[in-house]
Amino acid sequence: MKYTFTLAALIISALSFSQVTRNVLVEHFTSNNSLPSASQNPLFYGSIIDPNIGDVIHIAYHKQGGDIFGDADPSGVNGRQTRYGSTNIPFATMSGRIPDNSNTSGGNWLTYPGAPTGFTQTAIDNELLNNSDVSIKVTQSFNSDFSFLNIRCVVMNETSGAINMASQTLYISLVTETLNYSTAPNSNGETYFRNTHRGFVPDENGTALNGSLAAGDSIVLTFQEATSTDWIDLSEVKTVAFIQNNSTDEIIQAGESNTPSIGSSIDLTLEDATTYSSDFCSSTITPVITVTNSSNGTVDSVEISITVNGISQSTTWFDLPIIGAGQENVQLSSIALDTGSNEIQYEITDSRGDIETDYSNNSLLVSQLLYIPEDFDDSPYTFESDAIENLPERGYYRTYATSNNANILYVADQSISSSVNQSIGGFGNSENALVFDFFSSAEDDVIEFFLEENGASIIDATATLKLDYAYAERQNSGDRLLIMSSTDCGTSWDTIFDEQGSSLATTNSTNGRFWPTATDWDSLEFNFSIAPLIRFVGLSERRNALYIDNIVMDFVQSNDSQEDYANAITVFPNPFNDLININSSAENISMQELKYTIYDLSGRIVLSGNLISNQNTVEVGRLHSGSYLIHVTDRDNRFHKVINVIKS
Repeated sequence: MKYTFTLAALIISALSFSQVTRNVLVEHFTSNNSLPSASQNPLFYGSIIDPNIGDVIHIAYHKQGGDIFGDADPSGVNGRQTRYGSTNIPFATMSGRIPDNSNTSGGNWLTYPGAPTGFTQTAIDNELLNNSDVSIKVTQSFNSDFSFLNIRCVVMNETSGAINMASQTLYISLVTETLNYSTAPNSNGETYFRNTHRGFVPDENGTALNGSLAAGDSIVLTFQEATSTDWIDLSEVKTVAFIQNNSTDEIIQAGESNTPSIGSSIDLTLEDATTYSSDFCSSTITPVITVTNSSNGTVDSVEISITVNGISQSTTWFDLPIIGAGQENVQLSSIALDTGSNEIQYEITDSRGDIETDYSNNSLLVSQLLYIPEDFDDSPYTFESDAIENLPERGYYRTYATSNNANILYVADQSISSSVNQSIGGFGNSENALVFDFFSSAEDDVIEFFLEENGASIIDATATLKLDYAYAERQNSGDRLLIMSSTDCGTSWDTIFDEQGSSLATTNSTNGRFWPTATDWDSLEFNFSIAPLIRFVGLSERRNALYIDNIVMDFVQSNDSQEDYANAITVFPNPFNDLININSSAENISMQELKYTIYDLSGRIVLSGNLISNQNTVEVGRLHSGSYLIHVTDRDNRFHKVINVIKS
């Protein structure tokens, strides 16, 4: 932070002097990555902080580590927490001490000292009976282009005698007064945040106050602080000042400014206006983003950055004239998707025109964009080599944001619970299984699992899907599983299995968490006339866990299709010398799925390799003169073409 400050002693005449009420300073340590914070903070804000505005001065210090506000001033926050010595999150101090039922009257600290749930209106009212020898008045204003915040703090002796200011330090915290999100920005579900600390001025060490302050005299400090996007919303920024005794930690007085008056300004938000293909085999998208200004100022242009799966892709300026409230669409460059589920972050990183006041809504996250290449591997899914409590290495997944932020699709074995002694794989014959954990989910959560075998590129094939599964209702109520197939990469779907509750169950209903034994399993088998893409869809009623194992997808080329391959593949010249060509005349045959093997007449393999296009030239100069057989097959050895050739 950049700053300047001046210190001056002013003598002010007054007709009479007396102590003033001491405002109650509450320093609140919290994290929006903490479930106890989510449990205690809403009531704390609603019953203590908000109703006592003007009497209670509140600062919320957010801890670093999974908290969206925690990176602004980790050193300053840690320094304050270390000063008070509590490791609880959340906890709050009152006037420089951690309140408990012994040192603070009227409270209700039964959980632990400083717990937000222990604060009561009676405790606040009792604290307001204390007086202070000094008053603090804080004012602030932005300069004309909003690049600096000017702060003026006046500390006045309100008594008729001199005050010794030695061993006192003045701290100034910049806070964002109110942040109210429509959806929780972090893992614990909190959406409403009050007086979020952004940094200390001039720094976390504060400003030492020395010497004697005569009756009616004032200490005046002025600071100029460069504005920062860390403040999130300039229209909500205010200054909190407090004086703390270096020896006892007592807060002798606190004060705060009003939030600034913002003139002509802009407030930009992003929305996704992209038209998405329903084809999961599409490897690129062309994003269209709607930029909206909800304030009264003028936008000339914006800079938008794109991050795909955590990797920065581009940052580009776009001319975007918006005068007053309005919106414009921006078409961005095409984005290449990674195989599997993709997450794209769009963010306005800069703008030209009037000042942007609210940075909290300048980003847009688009997730669950799936790309499944037209490739396949017909080895069974046994999940035995997968890491426990993680997603399986094979297959593609979409688990939509769950309301309780639970991991609800993962691989498990008996080690996941101390109450399980048996192997939980299919029919008890293996250790691992894929779990659709409806038991830990929230109602209406959706789980999707796609097989890695996308047979869309296989021409005229039949397919068989086999799998083992186990499920029990809980308290005679259950969840739902759909198995769906698509022959056009997901543009349209056919439902081949749809069961729920008792119809889905493979064993008796339970009252608690279901862990399958060897006798709790059943098997399914489906046949298809052409090669499909397979999707498992789990719809949660928050009842129990579903286990899936031993998934096999078997593709078999039809005789007609094999004949098509054979007729389309040619080998020339014959006889050959140093080079031989292996080509295909059919555009609909994927040569990338084929390989060649050259045998001599004794059956010994002399050369082999993969075909990479419809026109392949193979160097065979090292072969001796004589007769050879060239086998062209698919990589699973289901299709065969044999050609007799001669090396001259």
